[in-house]
Amino acid sequence: MNKRFKGQGSSLFVEHDKIILSHGKNKQLTSKSKPEIEIFYSDLDRLVLDKPGLFSGYCYFLRKGYEIDSMKKTDIMVDEYAITLAFFPQYKQFLKAQELINQHIIRARQENPNKNVKKDNQRKLVSELLDNSDKNIEFKGYSGSICVSARSVIIKYKPILHRGGKGSKSIDIGRISSISISKPSITSGKIQIFYEGFSSRGYRSLNEEPNEIAITNINHYNQMVEAKELIETLQAYYTSEGLSLQQVVDSSPADEIRKYKSLLDDGIISEEEFENKKQELLR
Repeated sequence: MNKRFKGQGSSLFVEHDKIILSHGKNKQLTSKSKPEIEIFYSDLDRLVLDKPGLFSGYCYFLRKGYEIDSMKKTDIMVDEYAITLAFFPQYKQFLKAQELINQHIIRARQENPNKNVKKDNQRKLVSELLDNSDKNIEFKGYSGSICVSARSVIIKYKPILHRGGKGSKSIDIGRISSISISKPSITSGKIQIFYEGFSSRGYRSLNEEPNEIAITNINHYNQMVEAKELIETLQAYYTSEGLSLQQVVDSSPADEIRKYKSLLDDGIISEEEFENKKQELLR
């Protein structure tokens, strides 16, 4: 039986295999949170509770592989993985939720004791991208977004908000040399993608560089961290397959088939999926 716990402007739904954080319009507007966040118990590390007093507290749903020790309380409060607790009765309700969720977490760990959730999620995304050349995954920032596909990264610039780029820019995965991310604080943070042939305008330019997207809150930052990890996982995959950077850019249908055969051998895709993809590449 599903249970609901109400916070300030957000609700927690506890189900058999996962929890759902449902955020109201106010949090969506002020912190750019998604309307709903799903977290499976196998992904969840623990709940972090902060008791309300003169100021509101929170319940933070900490996922495996993440930490909040270095985060300011104001950043935690606007994170889409947090629910605000404005009053003590709400805090008491979430203590009960914590007890219930801890039972589900223990059960999930007993069923999958060696599961590396973060890496498994990245591998799953890589598999989805490799299986569908038209698919891309979008990660949103303040002045634009980053779309990752199996072969390329597209930086999409928001009109007016991005002062250095127009439309979009496509970068081959194999030409990306490094990615840096800075957290927003007093000033905006940003993600920068450095690639072969990139030339900076120099520090005197008032415009953003075409290789960067501004980050203004913790939710933007979290999304861009996920984008960076996905791109690096794709690059690691190509390297493990013995492909150089140039081969990633210029690989032939035969190279693609070999990669899908590797996914078949590893049990990531089925025989039928492999044959379908093979026929598609040979057309």
